[in-house]
Amino acid sequence: MADIQLSNIKKSFGQTEILKGINLDIKDGEFMTLVGASGSGKSTLLRIISGLEEQSSGTIRIGGTDISDKRPKERDLAMVFQSYALYPHLSVKDNMRVPLRMRTPLWQRLPLATLLSQDTKQALTAIDARVEEVAAQLHIEHLLDRKPSELSGGQCQRVALGRAMVREPSAFLMDEPLSNLDAKLRVHMRGELTQLHREIGTTFVYVTHDQVEAMTMSDRIALLVEGELIQVDTPNNMYNNPNHLKVAEFIGSPKINTIPALVDDEGNILFDGQELSGIKLNATTCDAPITIAVRSEDIRICSSNNMPAVITHIENMGGEKILFANASWANGSIAIKLTADESKDLSQGDNIHLEVAPDKLMFFNRHGQRIQKIDIMMEAA
Repeated sequence: MADIQLSNIKKSFGQTEILKGINLDIKDGEFMTLVGASGSGKSTLLRIISGLEEQSSGTIRIGGTDISDKRPKERDLAMVFQSYALYPHLSVKDNMRVPLRMRTPLWQRLPLATLLSQDTKQALTAIDARVEEVAAQLHIEHLLDRKPSELSGGQCQRVALGRAMVREPSAFLMDEPLSNLDAKLRVHMRGELTQLHREIGTTFVYVTHDQVEAMTMSDRIALLVEGELIQVDTPNNMYNNPNHLKVAEFIGSPKINTIPALVDDEGNILFDGQELSGIKLNATTCDAPITIAVRSEDIRICSSNNMPAVITHIENMGGEKILFANASWANGSIAIKLTADESKDLSQGDNIHLEVAPDKLMFFNRHGQRIQKIDIMMEAA
């Protein structure tokens, strides 16, 4: 096991800058997820850690040792790919043997080597014992004699994991390993990967574009946007305390509601000609315009005449419903998450009024940065 330290990692392809000075410390034994939209640079960063891609500048340390210029096989890292990368002509057992066989001297890999050397026989016995141990851990021992073509997607993924595990690497690097699986199997494999991490305690660096995977599996999440690291934090803090509007908009489903607003000279918050009651901002530090953001579960339907909206459609999720309502004061649609009981009498086309507790609101400045609590003044009721 080992910690991983990335210092000012930059990567350019021609004139296009893909990574813009990434600094990230991954703790020993941590499950760190690199998340972001397509093109954010997350897979490139993982490949740089593995040595499959060379950084333009910056330093990579594993366990305190600078490995920036080392070849992939010298880094003691195991990579698990989206495509599984299994050899189709080899059995599951032989696929899992490969990384251990590659550690043996070349002559011991020859077909007749076991006839010539007792050492080779002992090495192969040790390899098979390790393969069977990992297969039992992943519950695939009954698949060892099958070829990849005879396996399901989930079984192929377990074999790919097993092939990485037999090496006992200092860290696992996983590039969207569940993206080829169907929705039900993805949920199951999320649980299996999380349990596996708890059992073996090795550092996991996991890449995904799926915020649900990031939120449910990670100790911490690193969000990349257009090659920049925007926030590194626990799933709970990423959701409840985003430091940037881009974080707030990426994490959470449905997407967080945003409302354009202004701040006057006295710190009053104005949107669509209305003044937000119960709260003011520090007018000297909170430059207008600003963005108000609120999660869908923090909005309630009320009987007052404030914040009118019209329901445009309803998504039935079973135990809860998501209402989408058109609101002129929000410059578009607002999402409201309600329980089935709360929404049972509501229909498309209904006129409703909304309310939000002031302490549930988030504020972001014109650059997207979070306005801190020190600049937010709650007024007495």
